[in-house]
Amino acid sequence: RMLEGLATIKDVTVYGTTDPHSPRLIHKGGIIAFKIKSMKHQKISGLVADYGGIGLRFGCFCTHMFIKHLLKAPKTVIALQYVIFNLAPRLSNMIPGLMRVSMSIGNRPEDVDHFITVLKDVVESEKKYQTNSILQEKEDFYRNRLKMVFTEIG
Repeated sequence: RMLEGLATIKDVTVYGTTDPHSPRLIHKGGIIAFKIKSMKHQKISGLVADYGGIGLRFGCFCTHMFIKHLLKAPKTVIALQYVIFNLAPRLSNMIPGLMRVSMSIGNRPEDVDHFITVLKDVVESEKKYQTNSILQEKEDFYRNRLKMVFTEIG
């Protein structure tokens, strides 16, 4: 149910077994690692927690080098990680990572549906923000610049 729900969200990449009918699915357990193209894992995880009351693990978990290998992180990013974490922790959102949803025997189908709904809403609202708001800000900035230039030219 979770894999099928995640497959309905545009730009989601699930790592590991993705076929809900695969005999290998039993080895996956209740853990699904995923990312959303062009979106920061820290931000999406925080929004899912804030708006849906759902906790996601995010980052590289306990497998930093493996996650970076999966994401094909450039060696320069990996080399700079130590510096970023120690000298500029606010820049840590540049570090690649995944999100992980974990389900257990206590979760019901409604919990999965709630998660998928919240994640879809968060992703869609972030896409609207990224496309509409930021593009509008850029357009406004350039429009105002052009007005200043033409006013000075006169």
